[in-house]
Order: sequence, then C-alpha cells, then structure tokens
Amino acid sequence: MDGEPIVIIRIENKLFAIGDICTHNGGPLGDGDIEDHFITCPRHGTVFDLITGEATTLPAVESTNSYPIRIKNNMIEVGIPLKK
Repeated sequence: MDGEPIVIIRIENKLFAIGDICTHNGGPLGDGDIEDHFITCPRHGTVFDLITGEATTLPAVESTNSYPIRIKNNMIEVGIPLKK
C-alpha cells in the first residue's frame, strides 16, 4: 500500500497503527472517536477494531489495513500491513 495514510493511536501507553481511510467512502479515521480499542468513522459511523483493522459495523464491509508497530531508539517504526 504505497502512499497509504496511516493513523497512529496511543491508548494507555500502547500504540496502534491502522490505515487512516474508511473503506466505506474514504473518510479520515483519525478524526473519529475512540473507545476501548475501537475507532468510529466520523462520516457514517462504521466502527473499526484498532488491533485488526476489521470493520465491525456497517456501512463498511471491508477492513482497513492494520500495521505492526514498535518503538526502537526512541523512534516509532511501522511495518508492512498485516493481511486484511
């Protein structure tokens, strides 16, 4: 996914990285509300799992990318996306 925007979210000192694009209509997921390890798309309300990228509610039916992430030498490193 060359060039895909990614949103990095920290919850209780744990980092999550997912594609910053709602698979329903391309909205910015990073602008959504976060509860537990879920983020809600601000446009139409699809809820995505921050761990897996899975769309857990409609209207989206396709997952967004989920990325492995780590801190090394005080830098955030994001790996290649995990399978959808």
